[in-house]
Amino acid sequence: TKDTFIKILKKAKVEKGEDEEEDGEVKVEEEDEFYIVFFAMDQAKECGQQMSEFFLTERECRSDASKNNSFKRSLLNKCQDEFNKQDIYEDFKKEQAAYEVEKTTSTLTPAETREKEADLNFRRIKIKKQMLGNIKFIGQLYKKGLLKEKIMRYCIGSLLKLEEDKTKRFKNPEYKDTGNTDMDEEDHEALSNMFATIGRTIDTPAASAFMNVCFTKMTKFSNDMSLTSRSRFMYKDLNELRDDRWEPRRKQESAKTLDEIRKDVEREERMQAQQSQQNNYGGGRGGRGGG
Repeated sequence: TKDTFIKILKKAKVEKGEDEEEDGEVKVEEEDEFYIVFFAMDQAKECGQQMSEFFLTERECRSDASKNNSFKRSLLNKCQDEFNKQDIYEDFKKEQAAYEVEKTTSTLTPAETREKEADLNFRRIKIKKQMLGNIKFIGQLYKKGLLKEKIMRYCIGSLLKLEEDKTKRFKNPEYKDTGNTDMDEEDHEALSNMFATIGRTIDTPAASAFMNVCFTKMTKFSNDMSLTSRSRFMYKDLNELRDDRWEPRRKQESAKTLDEIRKDVEREERMQAQQSQQNNYGGGRGGRGGG
């Protein structure tokens, strides 16, 4: 509370003062190495102190420490840090802009120009793969139940530039469209990959209001001629995918286990054997008829 004060010891710089005595000897006096500071608990952060929670028993303390330092918690914190990065393309965009200026003001040889452009293109592809990989990984964590729906709504709202509706109080936050369309090509692609990953899981009757807000805005994007044709068609594909209850038109091939591969081989061998028997049977009937 505001009336509760904390007493701590802070380390001070050791200062030595030299006083010359009458007999010519020098007397060195050292100040205390620590000094006492009092501050209110509500001013802990301002004083540079990180206050932990208070626990009544050692068991409670250990339980809280295990929870906050578990692998799951570390994984979620890392995902949050990666997602909340303001713009992973920021350094790349600055370097690309500097190259464009350099290309017009300096005399780069054709070989140097090709090398620089190839390096920038490689970096762009690498950053893009990292961004899309993070999005898909976060989506898979949600599908496995490791992330809550309100976290996914926050991620989608951030990508789609939606604003949380504070007037509605529900278990999961609701969002509204304020007309902000400040999105770049990477945001559109990340959003499409997010819904392609978690659409079936998050599109429930309880989330109908949130989904309607999202798809109303994405439908507008699908007809926005200021966007690239690639972005517009990604949104059109998402609308079709939702209309088909998140069943893709073409089934995506995934890695198979050894047992599944063995069963596929056995199935093909049986089909080949049956086909061979049918061919032999048909050939035998034709021979008898000719005799």
